[in-house]
Amino acid sequence: MESFKVTRTRFEEFMQSQGHSKKTLEHYQWILSCLEGFMQEKRIHSYSFETGIIFEKERLASVGSARQLQQTRLVIRRLNDFLKGEFHILPPSRISVPDCHAPLFRAFLDNLKLQGLRSSSIQGYYYSGAKTLRSFYQNGIVDLLELTPAHIYTVFAASNDKMNEGSFLRKFLRFLFKVNILPLDYSIIVPTVRSHKPVPSVYTKAETVQLLDSIDTNRVPGKRNHAIILLALRLGIRCGDIVNLELSDTSISTRTQSSLFKGKRMCHSVSSYFRN
Repeated sequence: MESFKVTRTRFEEFMQSQGHSKKTLEHYQWILSCLEGFMQEKRIHSYSFETGIIFEKERLASVGSARQLQQTRLVIRRLNDFLKGEFHILPPSRISVPDCHAPLFRAFLDNLKLQGLRSSSIQGYYYSGAKTLRSFYQNGIVDLLELTPAHIYTVFAASNDKMNEGSFLRKFLRFLFKVNILPLDYSIIVPTVRSHKPVPSVYTKAETVQLLDSIDTNRVPGKRNHAIILLALRLGIRCGDIVNLELSDTSISTRTQSSLFKGKRMCHSVSSYFRN
């Protein structure tokens, strides 16, 4: 069996070819160095899956950071997948593309690589594309030259992942138009699906009063906190701006204050804190 140094070199070269960031590669190299030191201490020449399990247990006992432990498990899992030959840019062949659409689909993926997309993005397009092209095939589209807006809408409407498959469809249809497979750019007819964004939570008037009344304004920290919360509640000033606010930004003795800090309670709270 090959030495771990050889295994490590092959794995690191593979990870670099996947387009990972410099920071990610540094994390991998650091954990692999820890693994190499562990193997030298235990006098283990070649890496095996059992070695990875023992190393994880050692790290579990010695590492206090949950994040470091999670990173260790991730690196070991990817190293194992690499050695088993299961770590690829494209997903396993169980997610197949119909043979009639495979040549154009491969050309599309090659085009994505030329555009500089990361392997993770290409993998996402592969998954979405394989599902979409199977749907076209099931709807009787054997030749993409026969594709019509009606076919596109039917497949899109039946999708249970409209955001990702819609993104693939727009990019794939634009590609088919550029290589003269389609007479028109049908990407413009694919609806845009927006991701769900949670409605921001707000305090009720009663909760605001309760929050302010809970602050002890007889002490300097309380006066500070009272002023901070009023600035956020009444003026909507962001926390970063409040932190950087200085006395020179206001004028307590002139009308500048009344224009910036509206209301007697606001003026009193800010003035009280600044005086202390």
